[in-house]
Amino acid sequence: MAATADPTSEDALLGGRLVLRQPLRGHRFGHDAVLLAAAIPARTGEHVGTDHQGNKYYRAKKRAAGQPERRWVIYKGNNDASRVPAEWHGWLHGTYDGVPESHLPPPRIWEVEYTPNATGTVAAYRPAGALEKGGKRAAATGDYEAWTPEG
Repeated sequence: MAATADPTSEDALLGGRLVLRQPLRGHRFGHDAVLLAAAIPARTGEHVGTDHQGNKYYRAKKRAAGQPERRWVIYKGNNDASRVPAEWHGWLHGTYDGVPESHLPPPRIWEVEYTPNATGTVAAYRPAGALEKGGKRAAATGDYEAWTPEG
């Protein structure tokens, strides 16, 4: 008996240069939106600045009446919101209108350089007792008494 293939859908992107075939039933991948977004250039806007990490910041050339100004960032490298410095975060969220260079206080001696968000990596923080560290934790020391319904 010959095996029959499940029916599939066919989506063409990039003028037909890329064809995605997916099963009509069962699990379907959400690649369409990701690939489409990667194929379309960023919004047309006015480039207002670049931070020390190379992220570029833009604002819309036109503003709809009664609407806040649209502002966005194009990351250099991974899309990780923790890579937006505090001064640019304030500008993105409309805390102030001027670009950050006009609002920067002098650096403080206690300020440290940016470190990437390590969540999901081997460098992520793992407290004692985490499964990734063997799942063993120190025994209770007597300052804890478990609750029971009897009181």
